[in-house]
Amino acid sequence: MKFRVKSVSWFSTVLLAATLNAHANVDGELSPRETSIPDTTDSVPHVQLNVKTDADLIAEFRNKVAKIPDVSL
Repeated sequence: MKFRVKSVSWFSTVLLAATLNAHANVDGELSPRETSIPDTTDSVPHVQLNVKTDADLIAEFRNKVAKIPDVSL
């Protein structure tokens, strides 16, 4: 998958906010990790090796990202 972003720092901020929002409870606190820290590759960007992904969640996220101005997938 290729995508271009005009402002990486802007995109990173949006991605971080979306991630934190998805994992925060009502008080804005992050919930404790329910699983162990995943194994990852040493490359950049790293890949989580032992994490099962939710295809529906990834599709929803991809659709939301595609709607962000100046982002093309």
